[in-house]
Amino acid sequence: MGAMGVWGFVRDPANAAALQALSAVAVVMLTVFMVIFMKRQTRILRLQADLQDRQARIESTLASLEYAPIIAAEFAGDYDSSANRILLKNGGRGPAHNIRGHLWVRTAAQEWNFLEVEAQPVNLNAGDSGEVMVQLERVGKLRPTFEGIEPEANDRWVLHYGDMLGHTWHTTCNIDDQGRSLPLRYFRSWSPAHWSALPADTRKLCVTCLRDETRRTAADCRQR
Repeated sequence: MGAMGVWGFVRDPANAAALQALSAVAVVMLTVFMVIFMKRQTRILRLQADLQDRQARIESTLASLEYAPIIAAEFAGDYDSSANRILLKNGGRGPAHNIRGHLWVRTAAQEWNFLEVEAQPVNLNAGDSGEVMVQLERVGKLRPTFEGIEPEANDRWVLHYGDMLGHTWHTTCNIDDQGRSLPLRYFRSWSPAHWSALPADTRKLCVTCLRDETRRTAADCRQR
């Protein structure tokens, strides 16, 4: 059918119904095509967004690991009923700044008292070693002296330190990731994300965090 034949077919009123049917079919087919096309484009955009988000998380994790100050700790060989220090080593790739913390001691009355620790040095570069201690006479007044006491199983050590990115890290002993104090007898280093995911009762054991938050709140109130 030539061009004139097609035009004549279109102009013929007898073919109006057929033309409407063809138009309806064309519209339906075009609509279906557009829906399929848009769904495919939406799926592609979603995949691209997911990939970008995953890449951003990976880059953020790598950056954090690059500057992570992972402080490992262990009990000194003479850690007994008069023990007052633990040994530290920065096993991470970034420096640890302003090491602070507390030793929680369970008394004979089954009450928990905390003592501030003294870090030497207060900053540890990657691979460096140090120690933290409390005053021996002070811890001696709190810790029970009866036979059978195991300070390694009872003492709660909570260290608080910062990295180069301004994040806060922790190293603890006898605190598990369910928020219960157990005699684990090993130290664990907590990243900022892991620490923030712990129960509030566990995070409250870091007196340094509580004091820092109180100071920040007071400073904000003064500025208002």
